[in-house]
Amino acid sequence: MRRDQSLFDFIELALSEGISSIELSGSGRHVADIEERLLRYKNDNGCTFLVHNYFPVPPWPFVLNIASSDRAALERSRELAENALHLAAKLGSGFYSIHTGYTRQPAPPTDGQHFRFAEGLPGSRETALRVLAESVACLCKLGQSLGVALALENLFPPSDGDNCSLLCTADEIDQTFDELGEYDNLGLLLDIGHAAISAEQIGFDLKGFFDTVIARHRSRLLGIHISTNDGVSDQHLLPDLAQTADMLRRYELDKLPITVEARNSGIAQVIEFCRKLANLTGTS
Repeated sequence: MRRDQSLFDFIELALSEGISSIELSGSGRHVADIEERLLRYKNDNGCTFLVHNYFPVPPWPFVLNIASSDRAALERSRELAENALHLAAKLGSGFYSIHTGYTRQPAPPTDGQHFRFAEGLPGSRETALRVLAESVACLCKLGQSLGVALALENLFPPSDGDNCSLLCTADEIDQTFDELGEYDNLGLLLDIGHAAISAEQIGFDLKGFFDTVIARHRSRLLGIHISTNDGVSDQHLLPDLAQTADMLRRYELDKLPITVEARNSGIAQVIEFCRKLANLTGTS
């Protein structure tokens, strides 16, 4: 979905092409009756939805950061995530996935595309990981009461050289899941494109990352995001079809919910890619 495209225009376009499984994320504007309209699509058109990160879009923009040391930003972030968990429960989504956050609080985008970090050194990584753990514990407890899981998504370093993003490495993923292992509704959303940027910018072996993370956390894997990029920024480009299908089969990920993140490709290209990928992997 393009950032300038209405969510409901996109849903109608997807339905017209036979696509009824859609991930809801932060593009677009605030819609006051979003829950009622999405439920109509679920009940009347058989749509299935996943709820991801900055959704439902709030009336006043901010950057979601559940690891923020800024108290106001943290409270807004937790409130948005709580609303998303409630929406996921009502839509029957099964889980809500969220970015793990940053050591410094970003400002909302001014170009309609990407948020920016303020100049200066990142904050304490130890503090951010502690705040992240506190946020996740609160959200998992709410999710348990609603029958919804919470999936943390691995992130990637920003291009300015200071890695203020959390859970970019296998070690930080291990640390967080070890600390929060008591929550059986805590899962992992593995973003292939994010991992590729992290491997390039931090300097680790990408295949080794996948081998380690998938082996250690397979039981907690709830979903996959697939896209490709230049190893610097999250461009959300369509990846190589054969390589993607091979990876999904090799790691036995093809039965998980798979989201193709390709907002910079045409809808016809994305739909054709999804159909071919489904044929190659036996997914729906």
